[in-house]
This record gives sequence, structure tokens and C-alpha cells, in this order.
Amino acid sequence: MASLLVDANQAVPVECLVDRLWGACLPSRPRSALHTLLTRLRQTLDAGRTWSVGAVHTSASGYSLRVRTDHLDLLRFQGLLAVSRRLADEKDLEAERGVLADTLALWRGTPLADVHSDALDRDVVPALTERWISAIEQYHDVCLRLGRQVLQTPYEVSAR
Repeated sequence: MASLLVDANQAVPVECLVDRLWGACLPSRPRSALHTLLTRLRQTLDAGRTWSVGAVHTSASGYSLRVRTDHLDLLRFQGLLAVSRRLADEKDLEAERGVLADTLALWRGTPLADVHSDALDRDVVPALTERWISAIEQYHDVCLRLGRQVLQTPYEVSAR
């Protein structure tokens, strides 16, 4: 599920999913094993349709998991970063600071820390961490431009 959620609402190629799930330790029939896992995931999600919009979808380019933006912190994080960029363009520093504080408050430690996947650790976690560091830098910059001293990020405060 994590392999689909990091690319929520986008098709993830079969080869990518196989790599994320098994890496070099492939089952004897990886495509068949993937199909079985996705069938089980689809059944589980269909049984409790409380958070997903359309669950698992199959297309010619791979599989996707349809998720509402407000149901996945990663999508909320990305959306709030986009809002903060718009506010930066509009030179609304106070609003930008507030949005960035909300953005950083979504962060809960190392991404995918409880997911065991060499491929995700190698390909996804560094990019997510870089976005978080960028958001922290932007938050500090805005606070300094507003003349506010920054001792902690919102994440550091909420983590206590």
C-alpha cells in the first residue's frame, strides 16, 4: 500500500512496484504475486470505503491508488507547499508563515520508517526529506523576514 500511496493518484508501473516490494528477493512469479497482493488490497479497501475515493485502479501503465487529498498527509503536505509558494509570489509573508507552520506540523519523523523497502528508502525517502528540509528553510526565511526569532520548527514543537 505504501508503494502506491507515495505516488497516490498516479499510475505506478508494475516493474516499479515489484522492485519496491521485493527488490532482489523476487518471488518465483513476481507479476502473479503482485496481482495477488493487489487483489487482497483492493478487497480490503473496498470493504471499508471510508478513506479512499476509488481504491486500486488498473491501467495500461500500471496500478494506482485513488485517494482524496484530505485523507493523505503527503498530499496535504504537497498541496500546502503549493499554497505557500503562491503566497510567497503574492508577498503575503504572514499568511505564508501560517501555511508553512501547518505544512511542517504534518511531518511525523522519518518518512516510511515502518516500511521495509530498499527501493523506497533509496528512491522516495531522500526526495521527501529534501522537500521537508526545503519547507523548514522557507519557514525560517519567512520568520526572519517578518522579524521573528525562530527557535524551533512547528514539527519540533509538536513532536514533544
